[in-house]
Parts: sequence; C-alpha cells; structure tokens
Amino acid sequence: MPAAVVGIIGAIGAAVSGIASTVAGLFGAIGSTAIGTALLKLGLSIGLSYLVSAFNKPKQPKPEDVQQSFRQATAPRVRHYGRAKASGTWVFAEAKGGHFYKVIAIGQGEIDAIEEYWIDDKQVTPDAVTGKTGTNVRLRARTGKPTETHYDELAAVFPESWTAEHRGDGVASVFVTQYAVEQKNYLRNFPNGINTTVRLVFRGAKVKNPITGATAWSDNAAAVIRDYMTHQDGMRLPEKFVATAKAHAGWRTAFTRAAETVPLKGGLSEPRYRLWGSYQMDERPADVLSRMLAACDGRLVPTADGGLTLDIGTWAEPAVVLDNDAITGFSELGRGRDILTTANTVRATFLDPSQDYQAADADPWVDAEDVSVRGEIEQDIQLNMAPSHSQARRLMKLAAWRANPAWIATFQCNLRGLAAFGERFVRINYPLLGINSVFEVDDFRFVIDEGGLLAGVTIQVHSMPATAYSWDPDQEQGDAPVSENSETDDEIPVPDPPTVTFVGMAAELSFEPSPSPILNIEARWKRTNQSTWTESGVLANTASTFTTPALQENVEYEFQLRYVTERGLEGNWSVSALGTPSGDPAALDSFTAVGGLGRATLNFDTATVDGNLNTIAIYRVPFGQALNKTTHFLTRISAAPNDTIALTDGDPAPVNLLTNSGFSSDVGWTTTAGWAIANGKASHALGVYGGISQAVTLAAGTVYRIAYTILDYDAGALQTRLTGGTPVDGEWIWGNERKLLKLTAASGNTAFQVDASTDCGASINDAVIFAETGTCAPQGVWDYYAIPESASLVEGPASGPVTATII
Repeated sequence: MPAAVVGIIGAIGAAVSGIASTVAGLFGAIGSTAIGTALLKLGLSIGLSYLVSAFNKPKQPKPEDVQQSFRQATAPRVRHYGRAKASGTWVFAEAKGGHFYKVIAIGQGEIDAIEEYWIDDKQVTPDAVTGKTGTNVRLRARTGKPTETHYDELAAVFPESWTAEHRGDGVASVFVTQYAVEQKNYLRNFPNGINTTVRLVFRGAKVKNPITGATAWSDNAAAVIRDYMTHQDGMRLPEKFVATAKAHAGWRTAFTRAAETVPLKGGLSEPRYRLWGSYQMDERPADVLSRMLAACDGRLVPTADGGLTLDIGTWAEPAVVLDNDAITGFSELGRGRDILTTANTVRATFLDPSQDYQAADADPWVDAEDVSVRGEIEQDIQLNMAPSHSQARRLMKLAAWRANPAWIATFQCNLRGLAAFGERFVRINYPLLGINSVFEVDDFRFVIDEGGLLAGVTIQVHSMPATAYSWDPDQEQGDAPVSENSETDDEIPVPDPPTVTFVGMAAELSFEPSPSPILNIEARWKRTNQSTWTESGVLANTASTFTTPALQENVEYEFQLRYVTERGLEGNWSVSALGTPSGDPAALDSFTAVGGLGRATLNFDTATVDGNLNTIAIYRVPFGQALNKTTHFLTRISAAPNDTIALTDGDPAPVNLLTNSGFSSDVGWTTTAGWAIANGKASHALGVYGGISQAVTLAAGTVYRIAYTILDYDAGALQTRLTGGTPVDGEWIWGNERKLLKLTAASGNTAFQVDASTDCGASINDAVIFAETGTCAPQGVWDYYAIPESASLVEGPASGPVTATII
C-alpha cells in the first residue's frame, strides 16, 4: 500500500516524501485492526484527498498568460479547458519572397472548435475558402486531432523544412501568413512587425460525461476535474480509482450538482459551476487541481470501496451526528477565528470573458457590520478558473462564512467518530458547551495508540449554516467590473470627401482640418474618364482648403483626400467628390414676383443661348435688407436655356373667406352708424364709434391671416376683431398703408369685423381673411433675388430685388 500511495504522489508531480511516509505509516498501523481491512482500501484516497491541501499554494498563473506569443526552444506544453483565448509558442518562422510565415502551437490535445480569430487587438473573420482576413494576412488553423493534416501551403513554400510528416498530431495550431506590402505601408499593416500576435477564442478539451459516458466538449466542473485527474497529460490517475461503484455515483452527483441552474440578476441564469482555464505541463498537478477545486467548492472524497470521488458543496442536513457518545474531548474551541485567520472583507479575482479573458477583480464581499466594529480585515483568494462574476461571488460568500464562523473547534472522538470519515458536514450535539449546530469538516485525522492500533479520530471543524449556501442574486450577485475592452484602431482614418466649389476654372476644396497633430492632409484630382491622378503633396496639418490650378472647362473631375503620418505612412484615399468647372452663366431675361395669400409666385425667363446654365439659386430677403446668401437662401431649381419657369413660394391653395372684399357694393357687409360703402371702399365718418363686419366660418384655435388697406386716413384708429362667442381683438392701427395681421379664432367666433374709434376718419378696401397653413410662406414684405448657376455652382449676374407682399 505505501508503494501505491508513493506512486500516486509521483504522478501528481510533487516531491513530498514526508507526506508519503505519513500516509504509508498510517495505513501500515491501521491494517492490523479489526477495521483495518476496510480502511486499508481507502489508503490511496486518503493520500490524494489530503495531499492537495498539504501543499503550499504558490501564486497562480494568470489566465492572460496563455495569450502571449513567443519563440522558445523548449516551451512547456499547455492544455485548455472550457473556453479560452490563447496564442502560443512559435514552432516555425521563416520569411521568403517578402512574405513571413509562422506556425503557432496553441495547445496540447484536441480542442473542440475555434470561435474567434484575433490579430493583435482586432477580431477578424478569415475567408472560409482562402483563409484571408483581408489582403495582407491569411490564417489556417488545426484543432489538434490525433492524426492531423499538415499545412500543405507551407510545405509548398518550404519543402525542405516543412513536409507532410509535420502534421502536429494532437496539437492545436494556427498557420499565419503575413503577405508583403510596400515599405511605406508596412508599419500601418503590421505595427508589431513579425511579432504580430494571433490569438484564438475556442472551446477547449473534450471531456467525458460521467452520466452518459460520452466524450464531448463541456465546461462542467465535475467533468473537467475528472478528466484532468485521469488524463495522460494531467495527473494520470488510473481510471479504476474513479470508476468504483461508489466513486462513480459520486462523480455523477457532482456533475449534476455543477450543472444545476443558478439564477442571475435580470431573470437570467447559468450553470452552478463551470471551469475555464489552462495549465502548463510543468506545473505541479496538485497546484492545478487546487485551483480547479477552489473554483467549484470541490473536495476529493475517498469512498468505502477504495475509490475517489468529488464532492461539490451544497448544504444538506448531515446524516452523521456526533454527540456525547462519540466526543471524548475538545481543544482550540473558539467563537470565531483569531485575528490572523479571520476576515470580514473577501476580495477575489476571476476569469472575465468581457475583459479579454483576463483575471478581473470581483465586487468585494464585505461584512459591513463587522467592518464598522473591527475595521477592515481582508482575505484575498484567486478563482481564476471561475468564468463568471456570479460564480465568483457565490464562492466568496462561502469563503466569508469560513473566515468568520460562529464556532471553530477540534474534537477528539472515539471510534464512533469514524462515521464522519469522508463527510463534508456533521452535526455536533454537545450539551456541555451548548452546541447543537452543523459544522463543516476541515481536517480528519486518525489517532493511533502505543500499540499501533486505531484508538479514535480527531476532527477539526467550523460551523457552517444553511444560509451560507443560499443565494439571492438581486442582493448578493453584486456588480461585475465594467468591461474595459476597446478595439484598438491602429488604422489611419479616412477623411470625408472634400466640398468642391469653383473659382473660375480652378477647384477650391474645403475639408475639416486634421484630427491629429501627427496626421497631414493630401489631395489629388483627375478627370473621371482618365486614370492618372495629380497630387497636391502633403499640406499643412492645420490646412482646411486647397485650390487646384485651372482645370479644363465643362469636363467632369473627381477629387479625393487622405491622411499621411509625420513618418510618411499613407492612409487610404477618401471616396471621390465630383465637379465640373464651367464659365459664368448669362443673366436671366426676366424675373418677377407677385405676392398672394400665404404665397408668392415667381416667374423666370432664361437667356436664349446659355451653355453654362444649370440651376437658379433663389433667395428671399426681408424688405430693404442686404442679401446674405447663407441666411437668405430659399431653394435651388433646375434650369435650361430659353426656358420659362414658374415657382410658387408657399401654399398655392388658400382663398379669401370674404365676399365682395373690394366693396363694389354693400352686399355681404353689415355696417353700423358712421360707416358707408361707396366707390370701392368702406369709409368711416368722424364723431361716431362703429364697425363694419361680415359673417365667416371660423375654427377655434386656427390662426387667420388678415390684410386690408387703409386710405383717406385723417385721424383716430381702427381695430380688427373676430366676433361672436368670445371676441378676439387685434391692436389699434392707423395710417395710410397695407396692414398685415394675424388673429387666432376663439370658441364661437362667427364674423370678421373692423371697428373705428369715435375720432377716426379713414377708409379701407381690399380686405382679406384666410386660414394659415403649415406650408404658407412667411407673412410680410419680401425682396426676391435669382442668380443663375453653372453645374459647378459658378454664379452669373444676379436678378433682383423684386418685391412681393405675402399676406
């Protein structure tokens, strides 16, 4: 038996002769007892179970360590579980014909599938047929099947160095080709040169499902640990030790427990325990196994039939109760742990896929009440094979309960204490101390008397209530770290195409200044029907315009921009802006504007012969103001020589609601004292207050535009009103001129009315009222301008102003 234990210790890869001797001596001693035969079968399991916790735990490797790509003659092999993002060791690297070729070993053993390809910090998608990720890189990959296929493209280029025998059986790999580019563009395409990093995101090793027996990819914690313990590239534990009836049942239970659904915030869920991560072949197996167990609350447990199984923690009322009949004494009894081993703040790292598959800091688990009393006492743990923040937080909660339990103790028991062998939880009912609680077993030791016989056991425990295993995601999941991932864009940006205007036959290009002090602008142009470009040379960093030499009249050109770095690296050219230089168009033959109800009607006659005319730009300017082409621009219409064009500015539909608006008679109008209708106008005499009105249909809430002309004015004032229901009164007005007004109808308005003050002597004519619409041109007196333009917006002589009143 000692030889078997020592053999397993050797398989684990740790030189621990002291532990081996202890285990060997123990089982030699108990072999002669009445229960020695049964316990002897468990010797191997005991050695493994306690070996893991006996090792000093070195600092764990970080998940991101496997993302490095390097050249090393004898690099350790790496194997991957779950999902991983990794690069690896160069196994081939040569340049030929300006191209660079390399093969990278990603990992030992077959992986299930590749999900993503990354070049430096950018995700790329290789073409399914050619493997190209653009014009400069090609990627080919192998998943590491037991019998692989060699890279025939590489063998064709280097037949003396890479042959059909270089298959890479059982090694996942990627073949990278960096194609030759112009020297001036090399750093833009390959800023890291031949050290360009290629990383893959993939599903790692296939593992055996202990329930179905099928081998397929899985990140189930139990399946991963079982695979590592028995795999030839892992601990190499003989399969028979995990395949005994009781051990196999335990592995099935652990698999099911790890696959249980755990709720997350927001109504989502995830499996209870998954393992993602990698290990190197030169690591001590005990270290690898330790971080796997830590990430799933796992324990290796010996079984009564000589096997070894996995227990994944879940709280249950223990089947074993230790009471006065079993307990013979105690030591190290305390209410909680001492200051050196307790904690009220647990900090942890975990593997975060959203942080580029690197170790990230989980939200600390803090006992705020205890911190307020004792101050912060920290415990740091590494859960770098736990691939989710929720999984890390659940494990941190358990760590917090273990770091600050209600009770800790070491109990000495008689042989009845053997019932606790292999148990995670026991209930201790010890009235002498007032204890009747569930405890978690930290350590289990046999007591051998002077005659070499088994006399009892010693059990080190801490209290562990059901609350430790409960889970409320809304209250306990915490906040995962915010992803700091951002795709690094090393590409030189591409500017927008320039805005092209023509000054005579020269093109003036306008563009935004460079966004960076290290980028300068360069312009180029050519005829659209030719292939030869003319370049401006590099312009100043602050340049925002460039003017070409004179171009050929009535020929279409295209214009482009690009950025050039201060080191001379050239970016891609922008899309083209098109333009055609042309001569000045001729003046319009005529241009008129007539105002109306919410509109003005514009009429144009173009020159009979004008080969440069393409459009007419129209401007609307408040009466008497100077033309500002930016603020007064109205529209641009197509035009041709010898053409008559009509354009309506505004709504062509409104009509006057008044009948007999010119006062040709008194038909339709109602007058009061002082008003009389004659000679095409309505007049009011001095000395009497009164009004003139006409019934119209009005809609409450509608804005109505109103106009009439005051003439024969002598004194006093006039007021425009909407009457009936709630009257709406306009301002008092006076003076001889055309008046433009707006009133909003109220409920019950049924008439248009003009009142005159007692001292008013005046007449009105040409009265108008109509409903304003959303497409009406703005009310007022306007000056219109019309300017003919060529196709390249070269302007001809302006026509205008012509004035129109829009009611």
